[in-house]
Amino acid sequence: MEAASSNLLLNSSFEEDGLKCWGVTGTALRLERGNWHPRTGRWAFGIGNDEGMPDADGAITQEVAVPEGVKVGQKCFFSVWMMKEANFSGVFALKLEFLGEGGQTLREVSRPAGTPVRQEWQMARVFGVLPSGVRRIRVACTCEGMKSGTGQSFVWIDDAALTVQ
Repeated sequence: MEAASSNLLLNSSFEEDGLKCWGVTGTALRLERGNWHPRTGRWAFGIGNDEGMPDADGAITQEVAVPEGVKVGQKCFFSVWMMKEANFSGVFALKLEFLGEGGQTLREVSRPAGTPVRQEWQMARVFGVLPSGVRRIRVACTCEGMKSGTGQSFVWIDDAALTVQ
């Protein structure tokens, strides 16, 4: 069995220069790095829609190269610490995408995370098996169907990790 890898993600706690290494997309009113509720350090990332358009979405992603020595069939784990505000609405999920040489998706694994709503930090995790031809791995934290006008409708994430074992 191969040894576990160290965390492959860069700026996994959002402490470095803004959102360096991360891609942010969506229609949610608030997709932001904030210092209101970090689990560790000074910063966390929030996806929120307290006064935005109804049924908004938001995502934060990062893509990394598959490290040398990693073999087909090894397990890949993506974890993140998350906390939902009391008025959070929507479906929060973690996603792993295994990409081939040309960027095509070879396999995708996603999992809803953190139900029911809890105003405390909890770990969410998803895993998948590395397919043949994989060159890159994309991780995503996604939120869909967020309502508006519900107060602090936020999910906060911090201390993300991507490892291969």
